[in-house]
Amino acid sequence: WLALAAELTRPDGRVNHAPRPAPVPPRVARPNRLSVTAIETLIRDPYAIYARYILGLRPLPPLRQGPDARVRGIVVHEAMERFARDTPGPLSEDAVDRLRHALETTLEEETPWPAMRRIWLGKFERLLPDLAQAEAGRRAIGAPLFLEEQGMLPLPGLDFTLTAKADRIDLRGDAVAIYDYKTGTPPTPKQQETFAKQLLLEAVMVEDGAFDGIARRRVEEVAYLQVGSRYDERRVKI
Repeated sequence: WLALAAELTRPDGRVNHAPRPAPVPPRVARPNRLSVTAIETLIRDPYAIYARYILGLRPLPPLRQGPDARVRGIVVHEAMERFARDTPGPLSEDAVDRLRHALETTLEEETPWPAMRRIWLGKFERLLPDLAQAEAGRRAIGAPLFLEEQGMLPLPGLDFTLTAKADRIDLRGDAVAIYDYKTGTPPTPKQQETFAKQLLLEAVMVEDGAFDGIARRRVEEVAYLQVGSRYDERRVKI
């Protein structure tokens, strides 16, 4: 960080702008596996894939970690996973209390900022009734048996493997539903059509038996669950 700061004030006169990069790495240098989330990056910004997986570049960690969107996303994902593991069946009348307890416990474990814990809990409190009601509807037709499940799908003839870690897969008899939690705004239908392919790729992987703990099954529903300043659902057209 100090070296970078010094570079900003180094009086070297005129600086020539670098040309726009156009790398063409040899096949042997290209990654032979990517996650379903990295596929979105590949479509939107191929250079980011080149920088990370071929040049091995990583962002510098912050000088001091703060309560940013990334941390909030981790907290919500872990809280929802905790709630699903603790209550895998139909929801009881105290579902709202159980949801609140899951978030409170996760906040205590993961966030060392007392003020932000209260703010995040307050925002979560406003969406609890809607979230519990929607969750009760999902539990009536399925069970969240697969949480943070790892999957791997080798693509024949391409020397390439697609990987995934699915937030949640509900079992519905001989079918499944795939859900992904979002603390921000889920992708719009146009974004899904163009580059946000994560959940559709997970659906392909489930139907091809790419998840060890899940036999090949028909995918009945795919949706983003927004758990942020409000609760919302955005289904993905299969």
